[in-house]
Amino acid sequence: MIHRLQCRSNRPAANAAPSSWLVPPVSLSSGVLPFLALLLSVVFVPAPTASAADSINWRTGRDLQNFLRKNIGGAGLAWSGQPIREAVANLSRSSGIRVAMLLDRRIDPETRLELAMGDVPFTDALARIGAAGGADFCQIGHVIYFGPSSITHRLRTVSELRKREVRELPAADARRFTAYKPFAWDDLAEPRDLLKAIAAEADATIENLDAVPHDLWAAADLPSMSLTDRLTVVAGQYDLTFEVGLGGTTLRLVPIPDRVAIVRSYPVGQGAPEVAEKLAGAFVGCKIIVTGTRIEVEGRVEDHLQIVEALAGKPIRKPAAEAPQGDLDRIRIDSFVAENQQLGALIRAIASRLKLEAEFDGPALVAAKISLDQIVSAELKTGTVKDLLDKVMKPHGLGYEIQGKKLLVRPAKKP
Repeated sequence: MIHRLQCRSNRPAANAAPSSWLVPPVSLSSGVLPFLALLLSVVFVPAPTASAADSINWRTGRDLQNFLRKNIGGAGLAWSGQPIREAVANLSRSSGIRVAMLLDRRIDPETRLELAMGDVPFTDALARIGAAGGADFCQIGHVIYFGPSSITHRLRTVSELRKREVRELPAADARRFTAYKPFAWDDLAEPRDLLKAIAAEADATIENLDAVPHDLWAAADLPSMSLTDRLTVVAGQYDLTFEVGLGGTTLRLVPIPDRVAIVRSYPVGQGAPEVAEKLAGAFVGCKIIVTGTRIEVEGRVEDHLQIVEALAGKPIRKPAAEAPQGDLDRIRIDSFVAENQQLGALIRAIASRLKLEAEFDGPALVAAKISLDQIVSAELKTGTVKDLLDKVMKPHGLGYEIQGKKLLVRPAKKP
């Protein structure tokens, strides 16, 4: 990662991960304070470590999908100073929730949550928890996965791509990779050992296990997952996925591509061009092509799920925790440091954390003799996203503007 942030972690320093830096300040009105005080009187008990004897009857399948859409009910949820690992573990294992959750190794488990919310949909609650802990979330099988937005944005689609590839194997080989079983490990488990054991279940070996550095993980207890998904949630924490060799007896770990997508076709009738235009405006990351009375969409799994709902007449919902694009003075950053990074790559990474796409005015930058390949460093001890963008861009003669989902970067206007 290009960001080095001050944080507390119970992992070795070499594995320290970013803490939250895109957290809008919480404004507590007088009407919220009594409810918050009531919630903070609840005593949270640390979650026990995973064990077969203490397995949870996790929500799965349709039960899980229905629950994710429902409001959390009651007085809502609140945490004040509780570490995100403890908060997530307690929430996931509570009798009324029973939703399996996994924290990516790059999310500082000791990040303290200061968060209160009312009766909101459970998916909104997950988004707010993730944002408060410097993370985003996605769903892999029956598991909610909290991790950096750079990986959660791609991981569910990576999971689907691996499943599609496995289904193309001969039937006997495909069955080995689609076997479901609960997935759990103890404290101090080594991810290399986990990957090796999972591959062995498919009578396969991993050629380059050394692509995964030595690491020690906290315990986890997850519901049944396909063998491909188990490989995905382990390897994905190192920005890796896998390729299946000929005969299905060898696997090779490879980097996850920057862009991942699947293609699906939808019948929409004679108004296909108008439908495609509307969808293209809402799903800027998708490629949409009209073919007669059908539209062909290339996008992430999450995009396709929303497009299906949009075509059924349902409104397109955006996560409640999505960063407000037009008010960069309100989004706080704590202790941001980037050292010896390419200017263009640094800007793209910041844009990604803001859920924006960086777009550079190439001809204008060339005319102004501004190179995006130059190596730069930037540090901001405390401030806002605007402060950070100004600090990164102004010294190098760059200006910026946000339009919709794009961060437009061009030479700064001369005074």
